[in-house]
Amino acid sequence: MSLKIHFLHSHLDFFPENLGDTSDEQGERLHQDLQRIEKNYQGFWDEGMMSDYCWTLLRETEPEQYKRRCYTALHF
Repeated sequence: MSLKIHFLHSHLDFFPENLGDTSDEQGERLHQDLQRIEKNYQGFWDEGMMSDYCWTLLRETEPEQYKRRCYTALHF
């Protein structure tokens, strides 16, 4: 079973109903990222594989996209 099928099958209950409403560009990027991960891990499944993917998504997210500010730097 490929990595994509295994991941989708094991997390099927967590996907929203409008999962198919993504653009072709987003789908293509997901497939490219998963191919790169499969190449790096050479087809072996482990927990670190998906965590690496999630961390790459977090690192690529621009902080300007968030609407709320972090107020941890404020001193009272």
